Amino acid sequence: MHVSKKILSLFLINFSYISSIIYVPLLVAGHAVSNKILPIISLLLLIFILKNEIKLKHLKTFHFVFFIAISFMVSVGGLLSLVYTVVFLSFLLFIFPYFVLFKLYGEVFIRRHLFFILYTSFLSVIFAWFEYLYPATASEIFFLRGSIYSEKGQVSSFFSNPNMLGIMVAISFQIANVLYKKNIIILSSIFLVFLSGVWLTGSRMAMGLIIAIFILKIIPIIKISQTFLICLAISLTFYMSINFHIMENYVNLNLRGEVWGGALSAFSSNIFFGIGLGQFEQDIGLYVFGHDKQSPNNLFVGLLSEVGFVGFVLFFCLILRTLYSYFKKPVKNHINYQSSVMVMFLIISQLSEYLLLHVGSYVLLLVLFLAVVEWSKE
Repeated sequence: MHVSKKILSLFLINFSYISSIIYVPLLVAGHAVSNKILPIISLLLLIFILKNEIKLKHLKTFHFVFFIAISFMVSVGGLLSLVYTVVFLSFLLFIFPYFVLFKLYGEVFIRRHLFFILYTSFLSVIFAWFEYLYPATASEIFFLRGSIYSEKGQVSSFFSNPNMLGIMVAISFQIANVLYKKNIIILSSIFLVFLSGVWLTGSRMAMGLIIAIFILKIIPIIKISQTFLICLAISLTFYMSINFHIMENYVNLNLRGEVWGGALSAFSSNIFFGIGLGQFEQDIGLYVFGHDKQSPNNLFVGLLSEVGFVGFVLFFCLILRTLYSYFKKPVKNHINYQSSVMVMFLIISQLSEYLLLHVGSYVLLLVLFLAVVEWSKE
């Protein structure tokens, strides 16, 4: 039976997303590997399928990806760092097949993939309630890894951390805004379901995100102010990450302040190229007393410490260049507007997490919407 290239490509990008989340008990050195290996296999198959469609001009569109790859590889600080770097760069490369597929098949294709992501998040909320109501039974299901804060009543469904689940569910409500636009009844129903899932996680960041997304749906930002709002939000998040002592006066950071201070010390030890992607978690004892195997828990200080000033600037150049070209010549359509807002929420959600390193689905969402913004300008 002949399967069209379009259907096969849609299957592969859907499979890459779900396989980056679902846990399979296949461990190497204590780390789950299926949610890294399976998406990378999907990427290789996509590149093979699209080998005649991927052109030099597509590679030039996201040329910052190649600069990021070189910079991050220079930053590698050990074997573990090398593995993290290869995995992250592999997920980053999805931006090319995404962009090519959107150019080939248009908005209908994008919407089908977004619906799949939305259904996945809906399913994760259902399993979150199942884990909350029947914890003993849920612990016997292999793809429910169990929450590290289960004693506090916080669930994580398909994810290993309640904060990860909460942020991914909250972000998915923005995807609902892309898909349902003005259907207030459906959007309100999705909001209530996702809000319940976020509540189960106990994540303050996720709760703030989903409420902010809901408010922006009620009071949408106008095109003229969108540039200002997004730049302000990202700049403010960066400022609070560096000057976290100000936040400590008003918010309990749960020892994050100590970790962020340690990450900045790591940055000071190698300003230009950092200590290596993923290396801070391994070497945290050198920079913070009393912590073991802890990620930076913040995108900004995490990148600064692990890939240095050069990698940090290149990463944000990829993001801001894509958004800036939209701001310079706005395209007045719904999917572009909501996708650029999505990128903003994906970035500011990392004030208290570092999903870039540990959650492949987060990276896939980030490059997906960067590709959508770039595609929608043409």
